[in-house]
Amino acid sequence: MRYDNTPPNHFTIPMIVATCAELLWLEKGKYIHGLVSKSGLFAENSAVGSSFVYMYAKCGDMEDASLMFDEIVVRDVVSWTALVIGYVHNDDSEKSLECLCEMHRIGGDGEKVNPRTLEVVQSSLLSMYSKCGNVEEARNSFCQVVDKDVFAWTSVMGVCARFGFMNECLNQFWDMQVDDVYPDGIVVSCILLGFGNSMMFGTPSPAGKLFDGVHEWSKESWNTMVFGYCKMGIEGKCLELFREMRDLGIEADSNSLVSVISSCSQLGLINLCRSVHCYIIKNSVNEDVSIANSLIDMYGKGENDGYYIMLSNMYGSMGKWDEAERTRELMKERGVAKRAGWSAV
Repeated sequence: MRYDNTPPNHFTIPMIVATCAELLWLEKGKYIHGLVSKSGLFAENSAVGSSFVYMYAKCGDMEDASLMFDEIVVRDVVSWTALVIGYVHNDDSEKSLECLCEMHRIGGDGEKVNPRTLEVVQSSLLSMYSKCGNVEEARNSFCQVVDKDVFAWTSVMGVCARFGFMNECLNQFWDMQVDDVYPDGIVVSCILLGFGNSMMFGTPSPAGKLFDGVHEWSKESWNTMVFGYCKMGIEGKCLELFREMRDLGIEADSNSLVSVISSCSQLGLINLCRSVHCYIIKNSVNEDVSIANSLIDMYGKGENDGYYIMLSNMYGSMGKWDEAERTRELMKERGVAKRAGWSAV
């Protein structure tokens, strides 16, 4: 179009900018913004300005979105809506509400706010109440959201899970799928983290059913379940999940590794623990003190001085001299003597 010397108009520019927004082409969007600014033809066109606000917001650049909004001479409901939605999508509910209040204050067509804007504001309120831990208001805001997306469901389930309303949380989880909204890793992690404490008090079944009923799990979900089963004393299930994690290439965190080491120790699986120890060294997580302490406790149940010396040397190689010394002191306390060296000469 440019090569043909056909100038764009106030219809084509918003369409091109919207395409950049959907494809997250921030640099190309900035380039087009530069061309439009240089031409000076659309300085007072609200539709063109609003399209750039939307593009910057969609690409996560709220600073430039706000600057672009300030440059719009005549701001209409489209301009305000683009900015409000941008703040919501970039997880700044407080700012989105400030914009809406400012819109009403100056009379920016607030009485003509479209349903999409109201929906976004309702989602903002839900997010705000959830983050503030106000369960009752979060529930009320959730009920007012007409088109409940995964963001809305996650917010209300998250606040219920954090404050121990696990039955309600599970019911919402199933209702969500009845409404053809399917959970992602964040949703499952949110619920499983809520179940984390309940598993420690003897109720692993709901969490286990939820975990088994979802096809895609996040790393956090796996680690939560491994930790929970260990705390429940279900060592076999803990080790089974760890094997699956390892086979799938999912990284175990320090809590999971400590749980696995503890389970190996409880079941007397010294060879499996050695395998876990190799996994720890291979994945460069052997600098975690809690992991090293668990290895000491596990190996220390035997009287093999080699384990203590190996751990002491490992601490020394990491520069953790106090821990190395503590390991040798532990040898003395447990009466494990270092065997004398010998030579074939």
